[in-house]
Amino acid sequence: MRSIICSLTLATVLLSGCNPNSQTSSKYKGGKPMPVDQGAKKVLVAFQSAVSASDWPRVLSLCTQQVRSEADKYPSAAEFCRTVLPVDEIAARKRFSAYASKSLRSGEQVVEYRWSVSLNSPEDVHWFGSVRKEDARWSLDFAAEPLSQYTERIRVDRKQRADQEQRRRQALLPKLQKLTLTLTPSKSSFALGEPMPFRLEMTNGARETLYYDNQQVRVNDSMIVRDGKGRKIPYVAALFQTVGAYRPIEVGRTVVLFDDFDLASQYKIKRPGTYTVQFSGRGLSVGDRQEHDSTEYGQNTPTFALSDACASNTVHIRLLRAAK
Repeated sequence: MRSIICSLTLATVLLSGCNPNSQTSSKYKGGKPMPVDQGAKKVLVAFQSAVSASDWPRVLSLCTQQVRSEADKYPSAAEFCRTVLPVDEIAARKRFSAYASKSLRSGEQVVEYRWSVSLNSPEDVHWFGSVRKEDARWSLDFAAEPLSQYTERIRVDRKQRADQEQRRRQALLPKLQKLTLTLTPSKSSFALGEPMPFRLEMTNGARETLYYDNQQVRVNDSMIVRDGKGRKIPYVAALFQTVGAYRPIEVGRTVVLFDDFDLASQYKIKRPGTYTVQFSGRGLSVGDRQEHDSTEYGQNTPTFALSDACASNTVHIRLLRAAK
């Protein structure tokens, strides 16, 4: 039955020296620790030891029934393991980073630890496995696919996705060119030391509804500021992590992306003179609804969007000496 992923967190399973007593834990977004199950860790340690020793019957004994059934199709356990497992990469790993996930299977909550190793290939391909409980015991699970076939499939899939992205980019760019971003200062001149509020609006001149996420338009160096000699003014504020969502902008509609952005609080503007200011497009992501995924977020999330593609007009402001 299809698994429904409920939560995902990062755990680190330490295998240095194959020590099953290493203390490891992970954290949910809320900060509560989630210790790595010792049974799962012991299975990973035993799996790596068996692979390193070429003890193929032992390797299969640690695997799920499904993996063992696939192994039965091969002449021997050794041929199966050497065909489907990245033996050298698994044996060489000193540390596994495992993603602990909760899922529902047949109405029961299941915890599994997903891990990967990087294959020694020009394509930088990762091979994935997991540790999960089966019949009350922790077992290794992975796709029993020949490595050469797996690597080629990943290469072809990446090429197809890159071609698809290029086609979507070419289809989306003309629509983004119909967007108008208007940057407006609250006034044409400011005194040194006072706030410099700016307003940014976006108008959809395309023939269809588009979807935008503006969560970072007012942080993380989203503006281009230059002095009268064309020198770029440095960004001096902190870097921010943000959370947002896509919103629709209907045909002909104008939305406000920010209304009180204080330029002086984020850029090192310390000298009187003339400055140019432009929104660079950084932090703004816009897409359409060519196709939708089937997740609960599909209604408001485009499957393809472009970031940093929509710059605003350039405005001129004067900075005056502060009155004494």
